[in-house]
Amino acid sequence: MKHTQLFMMCLLTVAAVFLNAACGSKNTGELVINLAESYYNRGNAEFELKQYPVAISDYDTAIALNPDYARAYFQRGLAKYLLDRRLEAKQDLHTALELAIKAGDTGLKIEVEDNLRDLFNE
Repeated sequence: MKHTQLFMMCLLTVAAVFLNAACGSKNTGELVINLAESYYNRGNAEFELKQYPVAISDYDTAIALNPDYARAYFQRGLAKYLLDRRLEAKQDLHTALELAIKAGDTGLKIEVEDNLRDLFNE
């Protein structure tokens, strides 16, 4: 992970903790998960605009905030595939598959398996 990405992750986590304290909530984890989802959603918007490097950056942040975010790995894998970063794409899709299975997300599991078969003949 690049130093700037690590710094941003730390900064976002600290901001989430302070925001959490200011709002009086006791569930910092929920706030971090919501922040991860926000980055994931922004990444999806950038993906739709074909801004794949920017989308990947947002997926990176979502994953840093929530390492079990299977859908973020899946989308990041697709973006990497479209940038001809095939090995990294395949790794992300396999991680997404493992996390989907672990979470019991059958719909995502099927979607990832379909993409692995279509993109990599697996």
